[in-house]
Amino acid sequence: MIYRFITVICFLFLSSKTFAEIGYGVEVGAAYALDSRVDAVIEQRNNAGMQNITSSYDDGAIFVRGYVSQSQDTDSSLEIGLFQATGFSTDYTVANETGSDDYNIAGVDFTFNLNAIYDISIKFGGHYSFIYGDDELIIGSTSHDIESTNVDGAGIVFGTGYNFGDIRTSVTYYGSIAGDGDSHMTVGTIGYSF
Repeated sequence: MIYRFITVICFLFLSSKTFAEIGYGVEVGAAYALDSRVDAVIEQRNNAGMQNITSSYDDGAIFVRGYVSQSQDTDSSLEIGLFQATGFSTDYTVANETGSDDYNIAGVDFTFNLNAIYDISIKFGGHYSFIYGDDELIIGSTSHDIESTNVDGAGIVFGTGYNFGDIRTSVTYYGSIAGDGDSHMTVGTIGYSF
C-alpha cells in the first residue's frame, strides 16, 4: 500500500506542469529522538516475566537526508526526501547484567516549503518512517526476541530554516515516528542545493 502511495506522489510531483524548476540537495546534521522502542522493549520483557529491567540510552544520532525539490517561483517549493538517522543505542540492565540494542530511523517525507520573509522559510507536510534495529537483545547469556519492536507508520513534519543562497540550515520536527504518537524526532541540519 505505501509503495503505491509513494509512486503516485512521485508521479504527480515530477509530472506537474505548474512547477518549472527541479532541484536536488543533501542535508546532514544531528537528530534527537524520543521514541517508544525503549518503552516497547521494557514492556515486552516485563510481560515475559523479566522484572526490574532498566535502561539508559543515547538519544542522539547522525542524520542524512537527500531530496528532490520542485518550485514555481522563489517563494515556494515542494520536496520529496529520503532520510536516515543512524546511531541510536540503548543499554538494558537486569540484575547487574547488561545488553545493548542498536537501532536506526529511516523514511520518506513530503513537504511544502514557503519562504516567509528575509530568506526565512517554513515547511510542513508528512512522512512515512521505520524504526528498525536488532532482532535479538542479549542480556548476559540470555537472548530475547525483540523483532516486534521494529515498526513503521506515518506522521507529520514541520520546521523552519534560513537560506544562504544554495546553502540552507533548518530545524525540523518529525512527529509520530513509525506511526507511534509517543515517538518524535527533532533534527538540526545544514544542507546544499544543486
